[in-house]
Amino acid sequence: KAVMDFSDSYATGIQSIIVPNDSDIASPDDLAGKKIGVQTGTTAHDALQKMQEEGVDVEILPYEKITQCFDDVSLGRADAVYVDSVVAAYYLADDDSKFQSVWKSDEGEPMGVCIKKGNTDLLEQTENAINTLYYNGKISELAMKHFGTDVTEGVRNVTEEPTVDPSKVKTVKDGVLTIGFEAGYPPLEYTDDSGLVYQGFDVDMAEEIGKLFGLEVEFVNTSFDG
Repeated sequence: KAVMDFSDSYATGIQSIIVPNDSDIASPDDLAGKKIGVQTGTTAHDALQKMQEEGVDVEILPYEKITQCFDDVSLGRADAVYVDSVVAAYYLADDDSKFQSVWKSDEGEPMGVCIKKGNTDLLEQTENAINTLYYNGKISELAMKHFGTDVTEGVRNVTEEPTVDPSKVKTVKDGVLTIGFEAGYPPLEYTDDSGLVYQGFDVDMAEEIGKLFGLEVEFVNTSFDG
């Protein structure tokens, strides 16, 4: 918050442990002596580092992309992935999934939109746009499409139709809403099999916000902490 403004939460994620189906790991108590894959710079990474500080003998394997974590578990180079539950849902969706979720934290973590510091009008209209997607049910529809469950349920209670004022939206490039993300974080944002088309929950939500603003949406693929 020192360098960015944030919207209120639009969805809730929960830290979880994902393991192969034949794993003997059942909870954080079983992570001692194990190799755990995690995306660097995330709250999951912070949580594992805190475990180390508290004396848990866990080997942290930090990766630039979450997909690499799951790849190395599949290859036997890591024992588990410590990851947000909404991301884990993507890997658990198939009936023949090689993975299972064995533990979830009791505490949820908010997911929000980062806005350029000081652009209060854009922040206000982004809030109005997200509330509109709650009001008309679109965000719930997108959640079911990408997660198979409604991770937005109960996050916001919008009972009156919000007013979005596109005239107050000031962007870096006229007529364009530029969105930065890391396209390696399914089902939030990733590319299709061609590697050319962006897709995912955040992609669809951004497109819906762009429509409400009357703006073209342009995506910039960058590192998670960029």
